[in-house]
Amino acid sequence: MTEVSPPAPSPSLTLQDRLIALMVRFFRAEWSGALLAIVVLGLAIEVATPNTMFFRPSNLMTILNNSAAIGIVAAGMTLVILTAAIDLSVGSVMGMTAALTGYVASFWGFPPYLAIMTGLGLGLAVGAFNGTLVAYFGMPAFIVTLAGLSIWRGSAHLATNAQATPKLPEAFDSFGRYNPFAGLRQAYRDGELSGFAERLGGFVDDNWLNFFRTFQMSMLIFIGFFIVLAILISNTRYGRYVYAIGSNEPGARQAGINTKRYTLITYMICSFCAALGALLFLGRAPYAKSDYGQMWELDAIAAVVIGGTSLFGGRGSLWGTFLGVILLKLINNGLTLAQLNTFWQMVV
Repeated sequence: MTEVSPPAPSPSLTLQDRLIALMVRFFRAEWSGALLAIVVLGLAIEVATPNTMFFRPSNLMTILNNSAAIGIVAAGMTLVILTAAIDLSVGSVMGMTAALTGYVASFWGFPPYLAIMTGLGLGLAVGAFNGTLVAYFGMPAFIVTLAGLSIWRGSAHLATNAQATPKLPEAFDSFGRYNPFAGLRQAYRDGELSGFAERLGGFVDDNWLNFFRTFQMSMLIFIGFFIVLAILISNTRYGRYVYAIGSNEPGARQAGINTKRYTLITYMICSFCAALGALLFLGRAPYAKSDYGQMWELDAIAAVVIGGTSLFGGRGSLWGTFLGVILLKLINNGLTLAQLNTFWQMVV
């Protein structure tokens, strides 16, 4: 009997094969297109506007600060779209929350923390209303949230008589323009620091104009919120169920998933994100008004789709949405640096 020799060991992958495999893996990711567009457009803007130093740290942080409020709204929209649905009311919810939060703080004398809790609670209530109609009454999400687009905006106008509030309390700055390094820099300049704190304060002071000047809480909240929500989606039962509902809702229901409950939760998170986005916007705005957030629902959907999330549900990621938001604000920032006419910026 002839003995069969074992197969020869396969040769190790060459560097070229590894690069090709890496590229294939990269372009299979939903967010790859958005990341590539950011790199290409960023380089193009830097070349086209050589005197503006587009890539300087302070300008990059400005882009992140400008992305914060709409980015939080787009994060909530991502969850709804992953379930193969949509929420067209987020811009109006953002405007209503911003207006009423500022209104109760300015005219009703609510302490800032209570006004903030009122706004967040209002967002959750709207999400519960939308989610109940969609999940438990079987109404189409498009119709429910399209109606909400007018209802919540009109409610905000009626409740505040479409008037702007006076200047908001400084407590709202902690969601927006507050710079956590400003106090450290001032303490260093006043000679109140010693040891490591003094060295850190000197470093901040030396790099204030180039880096720390545009450091704001809105950027930290924006990045931190995406990290927390991405971990929630990737590592919890809720995240797995969201993808399952978007991929095949009848199949998910037959597998024992309470699709109605998790759809309701998703809409509540989405509207909560709209309310949180309103607080970030108020943190950088001088006053509250009921016309904030107009057309934000379209910007949020655009960011989600640019980030690679499928409108048919079940496929996508929050990191893709993060890059989609950055791409939109990068374009706005680049066109502003290029001093392009505002109307042409809208066309682009």
